[in-house]
Amino acid sequence: MTFATAYYSRVHESVGIPLASAEELDALLVDLSTQPYPIAVQVYFEDDPTTPEFAIGVDRDHGVLYHSGRSHHGIWYSHDPTTSTAGVTEYENMDTPVEMPDSARLPLTQIRAAAAEFFHSRGDRPTSIAWREQT
Repeated sequence: MTFATAYYSRVHESVGIPLASAEELDALLVDLSTQPYPIAVQVYFEDDPTTPEFAIGVDRDHGVLYHSGRSHHGIWYSHDPTTSTAGVTEYENMDTPVEMPDSARLPLTQIRAAAAEFFHSRGDRPTSIAWREQT
């Protein structure tokens, strides 16, 4: 049974990667953390027309989250309040570079926990991390 679908590679672009559980999403994130370059994966609940835009950037032992939709209009990134870096990191999604702010980088353990929260809530913005709206 598929609850969500992940997209990050041209190999899977037409059908995506089916995800039946938060554990399957977590296994995907762990696998992506072993890649030699940063990757951004988008996750959608295909049977929900109100599903928000949600992307998870994975860069070895760190990552970022992007959320837009439902009760949080605008573009929101995970936020590390201890980082004042104004730079960006490029993540690859479908062979296309996606820039995400360095101030959004968090330890991968926090990203994985927040991604599981997103999955279990079926698309709500995780509350276990801080967020900052893109201005």
